[in-house]
Amino acid sequence: MNNTIDLFAKFSAVEVISSDRISETDKDFCERNQAAYGSAVASYQELAFCWDAMKEAQREQVGERDESSAYFNYLSEEPGAYLDDGEIQKHLKKLHGKFLDRIASYFEDAYGVSLDHRELRKSLLLKEPDWDAGEEEKTAYQEKMRSFLLRYRDILDRIFEQMDGRSFSEQALHQLREACGKAVWDSGNKTPRYERKKDTIKFLACFADYTYRRGFIDWSLKSGMKAVMKAAGHFETGRCRVFPDEIEDLLNDRNKWDVTEFEECRKLKQLKLFKNGNAYLKFASAACAEAFADEYLGLAG
Repeated sequence: MNNTIDLFAKFSAVEVISSDRISETDKDFCERNQAAYGSAVASYQELAFCWDAMKEAQREQVGERDESSAYFNYLSEEPGAYLDDGEIQKHLKKLHGKFLDRIASYFEDAYGVSLDHRELRKSLLLKEPDWDAGEEEKTAYQEKMRSFLLRYRDILDRIFEQMDGRSFSEQALHQLREACGKAVWDSGNKTPRYERKKDTIKFLACFADYTYRRGFIDWSLKSGMKAVMKAAGHFETGRCRVFPDEIEDLLNDRNKWDVTEFEECRKLKQLKLFKNGNAYLKFASAACAEAFADEYLGLAG
């Protein structure tokens, strides 16, 4: 009895922890979607029960037990009216995955993090038997599916495990720093692709790109430099998804110039792109350049 109480206490503690680590807005979104998902699952389970009752009524009324007989067409011959237990169970399975993806995608969009949906599905959804599994295994799976229901708290618990216990804000910053570090380090020989000279950090090759269009040159950032500029945006604003307008334009390829002045920024001064792929990021001071390098460029890919 004490073991049961202890186990219940552990699960309760996990729920409190996962729920306390999200905002009221987040919790409201999760609870509304939990209710809608639960309602949909219950409705389809009821539909499966009704469909079985409809088929049994047909058998009793016609007086035949052979499903290949014509009476079966009373339920299935009209276009778009066909149902069977397999189709209903297939849709129920999709509902579970849809709810999981909906919760995970919400937190990705809200906090700017990337989550492994495949790992979440593998750890939280029921594993379907292989095609050559025995009837007993398949029947056991179908029985479990009939009562299976995800809880958003379980999804959150697994997400926090995936993020190594970090909060969403901490994970967003961790992934931002990780992406920036990988972009500026050579993964083969573990050497940096940048150098710092006083107030300027020079990112060397594969960071800038250009094309000729109607006699003009259109400049753009390569993916590695976009990772650097996201880090520069966080360095300036202290927020992972709120950047100065100039950086937003660079990230969304709206700025086609080789030189960008950060006139409203306190820590950033200028970005200059070169045809050899180099990109020079100038800061307000040598101290700012050093602080940026220490905080965002130290993680080798």
